[in-house]
Amino acid sequence: MGHYTKTGHVYNYFPVGAALLWAPFLAITHVGVLAARELGSQVPADGFSRPYLLAMAFGTALYGFLGLWLSFRLARSYFAERWALLATLGIWFGSSLLAYMYVDPSWAHAHAAFTVALFLWHWHHTHERRTLWQWIALGLIAGLMLEVYYASFVFLLLPAVDFLLLCRGAWQKRTAYPGSMWTPLKSCFACGAGILVALLPMFIARQIVFGNPLGLSPYRSSTWNWTSPALSNVLFSSNNGALVWTPILIPAVLGLLLFARRAPVVGGTLLGVAIAYYYLIASLP
Repeated sequence: MGHYTKTGHVYNYFPVGAALLWAPFLAITHVGVLAARELGSQVPADGFSRPYLLAMAFGTALYGFLGLWLSFRLARSYFAERWALLATLGIWFGSSLLAYMYVDPSWAHAHAAFTVALFLWHWHHTHERRTLWQWIALGLIAGLMLEVYYASFVFLLLPAVDFLLLCRGAWQKRTAYPGSMWTPLKSCFACGAGILVALLPMFIARQIVFGNPLGLSPYRSSTWNWTSPALSNVLFSSNNGALVWTPILIPAVLGLLLFARRAPVVGGTLLGVAIAYYYLIASLP
């Protein structure tokens, strides 16, 4: 029973986001396999035969490409199109994303790239003037992003900064518009509600598998290295050090530093997210 939870299920700490994103492709494939079996096909309709694997791989590649496309569109907002295109191609073919799109498509890395790019694109598209419904949409996308890869929660720093800026603006207008202080609170509540709604599939899955909706990860009970993070090894180790194994990240980091000077609000916030993400990964158990 060592491999089973108290509810009788196999231990599975993987997030459910990738499965949700694969679901449309696998559902269509399943209908096709069932129809083919009615016509005499012997292909098993078990979710693991070749048609299902091909559908899964196609979905992964498509989500990875959509993530790149959204990233290109975002970069094009600040730089000439040719430089945005070259940067996108550099990440596509010069990082491990290529492997996770086409060689190991059963991992969730390409889905993470897509959901983060979608989150960043929507955040940027609406951050100067965001309606309540757009705050809800941002929360829904954020929830999906977290369901794909838990560590992506650092990107929630972006709406957190927006919330603080809203609070500052509302405080400055409090005399002329007494009700303005409610605007940041309503925005925060709308975003938080969107996140919780999007996370419902994960809570349900964890309740089924572990008997606890918050049974998210083995890292929850592990000792994190917050006071002694592996800052050097994460970047420079010969064993998968980020800058050593993925040198395309060197101009990417330098470009992010320059972008923070060029566009302090957007670039500075993104630089802060990158630093927070770096520290989080360096502090993993």
